[in-house]
Amino acid sequence: MRKTFKVAAIALAATAMLVGCGKDTGEVKVVGPYMTGEKAKTTYNALLTYNLSSLNNAITAHSEDGQHIANFVDGLLENDNYGRLSKALAETVEVNDAFTEFKFTIKDDIKWMKSDGTQYSANIDGEMVPQVVTAEDFITTLKHNLDYSDSAFWSDTYYLPAMFLQGGWEYWAYTYIQYRLAIGKFRDYYGYYFEGDEALGTLTNPTPDEVAHNVWCYAYLYGGVMAEEVPTGDDLSAISNFERVGAKVDTQGRLVFSLNSSMPYFTSVLTYSCFLPMNEHFVEEVGYANFGTTKDYYLYNGAYRL
Repeated sequence: MRKTFKVAAIALAATAMLVGCGKDTGEVKVVGPYMTGEKAKTTYNALLTYNLSSLNNAITAHSEDGQHIANFVDGLLENDNYGRLSKALAETVEVNDAFTEFKFTIKDDIKWMKSDGTQYSANIDGEMVPQVVTAEDFITTLKHNLDYSDSAFWSDTYYLPAMFLQGGWEYWAYTYIQYRLAIGKFRDYYGYYFEGDEALGTLTNPTPDEVAHNVWCYAYLYGGVMAEEVPTGDDLSAISNFERVGAKVDTQGRLVFSLNSSMPYFTSVLTYSCFLPMNEHFVEEVGYANFGTTKDYYLYNGAYRL
């Protein structure tokens, strides 16, 4: 299938080199060697004005990153040449009448490719298994995106999944509280407003029920979304395991999104980087700290590789 550049996102990654500049003219001169033959037909060259900061689509919100990621990794939907949403990796899309639940069937045999052009295989229980895109890969990205517990990997786009998905703000609030407890600066929700005194409202060893109650409060404080029932300490296991977030794989292998309210416009957010897939086996293999830092620490399923 012929693939064109996703112009709405960006003109693709560059390999061209800036060789010289016209003196005092403001002109930029790019000289050879020029590509010929088949390589010229399959390789895109362009002049970059900004460097990539990261290819980690779970955390970056920089336009210079997202514009390239859009050409390296396909998501459920994409914009066509006229800006209209069309199916990319989604084979089928089902929406309930209330626009609160969206189900996507993923196309078969969409390979995860390495930068050298070979398919990535993961070591699973001692067996090398070639990897293809699955519904679970989209949930992997969302788990990393909403996780606030490690300050080195705070996402710039966590508010998007949290805004749309049931339990999104709840999961984010739980990980936020874990971070604050780890640095010893967690204040009870009711002490939140005492900004002038770090000691006021501080909880050093909260009970599970206190943590759960604060998850409920902070989800409302930051996201304006409050669960109908206040969670208790008994709910923390399900909260921490992502079980209460409205992003799941059903028994038919479909990706199911359950939303906070009726949101007919939900599909428009699915082209954002944080809703693109990530292969968890590869992330674990290279280490999350390395993922997306070089072309070799990244996987590709789209039209191009770097």
